[in-house]
Amino acid sequence: MGYSLGKFDSSASFYATNTSKLGKNEIHIYPLQHESSKITAPNSLSSSFELDSQDELVTFDWIQQKDLANGKKTKRRHSLNGSARESSSSLSYLAVSFKSGSILIYSPFKKEIINEFKTDHKISALASSANSFWVASSTEVYEYELNDSKPKNQRTLPMSLKEITFLKHVIIDDDEYLLAGGNKLVVYNITKDELIIEYPAPKGKKSITINSIAYIDDHVLISRNGESSIHIYSLKNKSTRRTLAASAEIKSLITIDGSDIGALTKDCTIEIFKKVLDESTTSPAFSIKSSNTDIGFAAASFSREQLVLSWFDLEPNFEAVRLSKVSADLEINTKQTLKTNKQDNRVAEQIIADIEFDETLEVRDIDLATLIETTLKQPSELLTILISNPDVNKIRFASSELSFENAVELFKILKERVEINPSESPVFNNWIKWLLMTHTSAINSSANLKSLKGAYSRSLKQLPNLLSLQGRLEMLQSQLQLRNQIASNEIIESSTKDPIEQAEESIVYVNGENDEAEDDVIGSVGNSESGEHTSDEEEEETAVNGGALEEANE
Repeated sequence: MGYSLGKFDSSASFYATNTSKLGKNEIHIYPLQHESSKITAPNSLSSSFELDSQDELVTFDWIQQKDLANGKKTKRRHSLNGSARESSSSLSYLAVSFKSGSILIYSPFKKEIINEFKTDHKISALASSANSFWVASSTEVYEYELNDSKPKNQRTLPMSLKEITFLKHVIIDDDEYLLAGGNKLVVYNITKDELIIEYPAPKGKKSITINSIAYIDDHVLISRNGESSIHIYSLKNKSTRRTLAASAEIKSLITIDGSDIGALTKDCTIEIFKKVLDESTTSPAFSIKSSNTDIGFAAASFSREQLVLSWFDLEPNFEAVRLSKVSADLEINTKQTLKTNKQDNRVAEQIIADIEFDETLEVRDIDLATLIETTLKQPSELLTILISNPDVNKIRFASSELSFENAVELFKILKERVEINPSESPVFNNWIKWLLMTHTSAINSSANLKSLKGAYSRSLKQLPNLLSLQGRLEMLQSQLQLRNQIASNEIIESSTKDPIEQAEESIVYVNGENDEAEDDVIGSVGNSESGEHTSDEEEEETAVNGGALEEANE
């Protein structure tokens, strides 16, 4: 599975990501539950939407829309997600834009598209605003409301901008502004419909486009593709303030607490710059790194006085960091359950030893529980015993005979095995089923079932594709069998026919039916024979007459 993009909404109550797996391009939306620094995303509440694989996705962003008429209901919904917000009358929607000009709107609370826009523009960037969103096409920008497919506003930015690669909407002194980035930075006052200033690219970097924009107290901060620098521009003085340097190429900028900035770098660490507008700030105060070099941070957002981080393993994982308590480099424990192939960035399954049936380990049901308890410290031998005793009645009886402690220990061993490959053996799944049924309370209090549920869910999602593939293979096999059968029948039929029948079948009849053609052939043969007899008789008659004449003359 490949993850290309992830974004939090403004309150870190929802998280959206774009994934590519098994030839499918999908959008996933996760509701987030906050418990101190621990953040979870229940799979049962998540939503998945399949995208058109032929249409190139540009970007997506969260839109906040006020819902004053339904404020109480909105507040109740959000509290169910464990994410009560300060603004209970605000709803989050996800706008997804495609290069072809189409825009799809999704809601975390619905399983289908709630709106679709078809535009004539080739979209290059998207930015959310209050109750609406802006899209960029070349140097044109258009504003759309969620429920109206026609543009609400349209603005034309300077042609020297060429193509807009990043767009951000901000409010400064009650006026709406657009910060548009491409080969240069353009600041445009939407309310007054006037261009404020253009900041050209540094010398020698006119072809390097802007990939992220942040705003802090009348200052605009930008980063460019392939660069590790943060450029700070002052809107009041309309000049370049200064430049900060990160340790690696910057992917995105995160505004923190109105005065600090976080830089998510290409090596997937986050460098925190404190009080970036102070002249004394020249380097990051500290960095937040992943404990696993193969798993880096995908996105970050500052909300509720915490920096919320996300990274991908089998599924998105999250953690909140209270930056006020951090003063030195921090390492986040990012557990990895799968190996990563660094050459092609694909995730490969862990290599596990096969478990085979062993007749010598097949025992009676009354002895199975005792045998399991004696091999709990030897997982490979234990799994072989389970495979060698597949009878469901035997599994049910043995699971009820196990003590609570041994049942929990056996469940953990099976859980680790099944999470890697849920379809490896139905015997393991039957054991998990009966252990859960007979020792429910003990297992629920001692084992984390979330990862097991995720493994089964992923396995179920692959089932339709496998069934479709099986159907195609069966159809091809049937076609091949039919062809072979037809060919063999033709060989048998040809071998049983005599030479006369084969010769008759080789005759091609051009005119009329077969019987008429045969009559014509027979008739023509008869005529030729009669003609031959006639000519012979005429010759004989001529000879006789000639002899008679000669005798008369004599």
